[in-house]
Amino acid sequence: MLTNFRAFEMDSTIKFIILKIPLIDGIVMGGGAGLTMHGRFRIVTEKAVFAMPEASIGLFPDLGASHFLSRIPGYFGEYLGLTGARVDGAEMLACGLATHFVFSKDLHSLENALLTQTSSEMTMIYKVIEKFAQKVKIKEDSTYNRLEIINKCFSKDTVEEILLAVIREGRQQNLKQCFIREYTICCNILRAAINSDLFEGSRAMLFDKDKKPKWEPPKLESVSKDMVDRCFSAIDEDDWEYLQLPSRSNTADKILQPRL
Repeated sequence: MLTNFRAFEMDSTIKFIILKIPLIDGIVMGGGAGLTMHGRFRIVTEKAVFAMPEASIGLFPDLGASHFLSRIPGYFGEYLGLTGARVDGAEMLACGLATHFVFSKDLHSLENALLTQTSSEMTMIYKVIEKFAQKVKIKEDSTYNRLEIINKCFSKDTVEEILLAVIREGRQQNLKQCFIREYTICCNILRAAINSDLFEGSRAMLFDKDKKPKWEPPKLESVSKDMVDRCFSAIDEDDWEYLQLPSRSNTADKILQPRL
């Protein structure tokens, strides 16, 4: 994110830069990933760390994760969503989660260059970023170098792998459809329509921190197809409705069109 976001967030003349061109120079996980992964440009540094660790607390990778995780090579998205594994800036660039890599020491200069850019044309913004972009290699022991093995392991179909279903369905849907589906799943989870795993997972990992969640059911093989289907079902309550998203301008659509 921009380092001086707070100073600029009320200035409508540069709101475009703040919201649409994230500069990721540290940890971006969960909600932070949801804020940064949907733009046309996603800039990372050597200090960047990405993860979607929601599964560890009984949730699922939301905030559009079924859209951006489903569009990276092979089954690497399923791997990240199911395991919560962390990847660094170079790995983000290699798999397509990031569009550019810039050294941390150059971010301030890039930020200033973006702030002086008055055109919203993609080609003009691209040229500014390209002046600072670097080519980097992933580490030899990177899990992304083991994509063939990951593809074999995470391409299996079983009923209990609900996260796989979420991400794979996302490959056939646009960002708006992904948000609507994820919202429905989230509503079912928050209402404990199937079980209370989110609350139990939060207790075990975030509050009591005993790291011993008692899942219901306790084993994956005990998860039924009906339980999975209910996660995707509409809420049977009078005051509930599907997520409604406003239409965006053509300019916003172009800026928010991910390059994955």
